[in-house]
Amino acid sequence: MKRFILLFILSFSSIIYGIDVDTALIYSAMKGDIKGAKSFIKNGANVNASVYINNTDIESTALMLASQNGHINIVKLLLKNKADVNSRGYKDKGYTPLMLASQNGHINIVKLLLKNKADVNIQNNEKSNYTALMLASENKHIDIVKLLIKNGANNNIKDDTDTPKK
Repeated sequence: MKRFILLFILSFSSIIYGIDVDTALIYSAMKGDIKGAKSFIKNGANVNASVYINNTDIESTALMLASQNGHINIVKLLLKNKADVNSRGYKDKGYTPLMLASQNGHINIVKLLLKNKADVNIQNNEKSNYTALMLASENKHIDIVKLLIKNGANNNIKDDTDTPKK
């Protein structure tokens, strides 16, 4: 019943407030609502759409938010529906799903993204020029660091300080 009410509110809101199925999918991915995500995809949501979240200057996709928040079933659903594994939001400036999963210690999502050909050496273009390896290392996710290196991560890439992360 709660899910039905949420879908009704989102559907009604889309008429009144301009919230579309793309935005609804992104919020479902962020919250871990697999039923909602399936429903919005079935109703035509673009799995690669991006929106600004929580008054930030960063646009995020559903895959980015599901990866960041550890929602592996939604990550699987999005990848099955052709979500861009290397998406970085608007103008390709932000963090990739791999960076976000690595930063937050979600090793099973990291494995899934790598299996789906995530690029381990992409740098974010916002401020820091970090890679997934730098973020995993900085947050002491040693198993993810090892996994990224095993999958070709270059530990000589430099960040904005022109120094490789240790």
